[in-house]
Formats: sequence, structure tokens, C-alpha cells
Amino acid sequence: MKQILTTPPNAMAFYHPDGLVPAFQQAKEFAGSGGRIATMPEIIAARMVTEPGSVPWERYFTTLSAEYVGLAQDGTPIAVVIHRGGPMFHLQGILDVYKHHYRDKTRTKRGGRIPEEVFWALANGELGEVQVVNLRETWDRRDYAFSNHPIGLKEVEEEPLWQARLGPQWKEYCERHVAFATEWYEKQNKEVPNNPCILGMDCASNCFYSSEKLMMAMLDQSSGTAIGHLLSIGSLSHSHHQYYPYHYNDSQNRTSLSCDVSPHEWSNGVRFAAIREGIIGDIHPGIDDITHMMAKNWSGLMRPSQSGPSGFYTLMNFGDQVFAQVPKNGERMDTYEPEFRIVQMTKVGEGPDIFRTTIGGYHGFFKYGVREVQDIAPRDANAFLLPGEVEIECQDGDPTHHTTPIEFYHVEVDHSQRMLTRAELWKDFSLLMQLLDVDLDD
Repeated sequence: MKQILTTPPNAMAFYHPDGLVPAFQQAKEFAGSGGRIATMPEIIAARMVTEPGSVPWERYFTTLSAEYVGLAQDGTPIAVVIHRGGPMFHLQGILDVYKHHYRDKTRTKRGGRIPEEVFWALANGELGEVQVVNLRETWDRRDYAFSNHPIGLKEVEEEPLWQARLGPQWKEYCERHVAFATEWYEKQNKEVPNNPCILGMDCASNCFYSSEKLMMAMLDQSSGTAIGHLLSIGSLSHSHHQYYPYHYNDSQNRTSLSCDVSPHEWSNGVRFAAIREGIIGDIHPGIDDITHMMAKNWSGLMRPSQSGPSGFYTLMNFGDQVFAQVPKNGERMDTYEPEFRIVQMTKVGEGPDIFRTTIGGYHGFFKYGVREVQDIAPRDANAFLLPGEVEIECQDGDPTHHTTPIEFYHVEVDHSQRMLTRAELWKDFSLLMQLLDVDLDD
């Protein structure tokens, strides 16, 4: 696998559990005043200098490229793709476009929207370089054009919209992807198809424009507007599917090494790639597993605390330490959030015993009350650990109880310091970069 990461990294992936806004803000902070957030052509460029197994291929990315769909001034249905500029090239513009969806309390409105006057200005090239595609020709060219069933280079060569989405390196990228797919088929001892499937192309799943009728229905939700979305590219995946080259009755069963390219819906997960300067190469993965990072660096994440003893402690192994979890309220799942470090622990009883509790709600969620544990605890115990797997008891085929091994302890807790919560760490950009060993001054 070819790796060309620089030190410090020139590009980094940014995901945030709270969604698009903090992910965008942290990506911009990393990029700095001279940097930028990647567009689709830049993710494609990163794939051109790396190989499968590296971050550009193995992660999905939300990009600042955008696709707008609506009616031209003469009434023709068109798609307009822009990679640099336009209404969604900055955070406030993205929020303004998507508010059609996220501000709708009826939950019936879908997709982003821009005024038709802005759409016409886009189509005329007044807001940046664009590619305009006649959607009637796209719909006529191939049945189920937006089906997301993987297609090959042949179909991309025949469809200007797919070329527009990928950007100027579309052909070189597709040929490179085909080469990797061919190698993958050979390693799987499978026959290499004449036209290996490499890409799935779709419209937004909740805002269809896979036909003129469906597009008009979407536009009727908010007259005088056009549809707008950022564009995303998925990670490589091994998929089983049917291949629809032109007509539904020509289908063949296929397997492929492919990825999807589609509009980004507001409710989708977000991962931006931030570039500090120059051209993009490989991409640093950013925060892949924040819990693992916290466990590895726990000593640098402790903060002064004024808290005192808090009763019966739920213990958890965390890194090379044992911590008391952040307490939960009621009969629910454990928080799995480390809070105070255990400085001494003595096992009470022989153990492990078996803890058994009734299932309330969905059996896939292990919920119980700490009071249930206290009721069966030995007198000298002030903490417990659940060291094993949770099993499900059934009666007449219906789940009725959860059971799991339990150990009781008497512990001494250091209340002078507490662990940062995951939510607190996600908000501390400088600390995240320190944990990743990234120098922001370079």
C-alpha cells in the first residue's frame, strides 16, 4: 500500500457526532486562513495518488461540490453541478439551503432549496464554473438512471451528469478504479467482467428526481425554488447486486468493488476533508475511535473535581485502569462514560455471580437499575463490575430476561480528579489535535 502522509499532515478527515456544523467548523480551523475544505475533484485527486486501503478510498466524504436540480428559464429540467463557488460553498450558505428540510416541523419537506433566480444565475455561470446537464436526456438515456445500482466505465462515458459529479479527472479515475476492481476479481478467483462495476449513482433518497414526474412533485413542495445538495462519495465496498446496463430486463447478477456518489441529505453522517495548503495527497484519518484515544491518553484528560462519594459505583476497565462510570438514572443502559479513577479495589465474595433482570422494551438493549444490583450485593461491597457477555433468556420463544456475570468490590475512589466526557473532548479542538500529535503552528 502506498502511503504519502506528510508531517504534519496536509489534509485531515473531520467527523463530529453532533453533525455538519461542528465538523465544518473544526475542518476550517485545521485548514487555517490559507486552506480549504475538499471538493469532489480533490477527493478524486487524493484517490489518484493513493491505493485501496488508504483513507481516501476507505472513508466516505462529504464535499463542498454541489448539485442543483430545477427548471431552466425555458422550462427544461436541468441539473447544475459546481465544484467551487455557489450558494453552498460556505457554512451559512449550506445552512440556508438545507433549512427547507431541518426547519420543517411537519417532517414532510425534503432536500435543500434555493430560489429559482439563484438557480438561473448558477446555470448561466454567474456564480462560478458549472456543468449543466439536460435531465430529460439523462432519463431517456438509461432506465433507472438514479437507481444506485453499480455501473461501469462504459455508462460513465455515456452520461455527462456522472462525469460532472466526479470532475475533470473522471476518466482517469474510472480507469484506475477499474484496474483495482479487475485485480480484486482476480484475487477472488472470479471471472473479470467486460465492464466491471465501479460506481453507484443516485439522487437523494428522500428527494427524488429520478423522473420528471417525481422531480416536479419535489419542486411543488416549495414553488419558485430549485433543489440543492452537497455531493458525497462513499468508501469502497464489496457489493452484491444486479447490473442494469440499459433496460431492466437485461439484468445480470454481479459482485463488485464499488462506491456510491450521491447528494448529501441533511440527516446523513458528515465527514469533511480539510486541506491546509497546496494540492491534496493522502488524508490523515482524524479521530477514528475517540474512546480508544481517551483510554490510551487518560492521564492527560483528568480535570480537577470537587465531587465527593456518590454511592454504589458501576466499574469499567478503561485502558490500563479501572474507572467508576458516570452514574445513570433509572433503569436504562450504562453510560460507559469513565468518571473517577479507582485507586484501590478489593473483591468481595467469591464471584463471579450471575445478575438476572427482566427485559423491558427491546431485548437488544441491556437495561437495568443500579438498585437491583445493590439489593443482591454483599454487605461490604460499594461497587460492581460486569465482566462478561450478556445473554438472553426466552420463554415460548419470547425474550424475558437478561443474565450476565457480576463481581462485587469494595473500592477507594480518587474524587479529586474526573475524566473529561466524550462530549467535552469533541468540543476541544486544540486538545483533539494534541492527542493526534498534530502541530497547528506548522
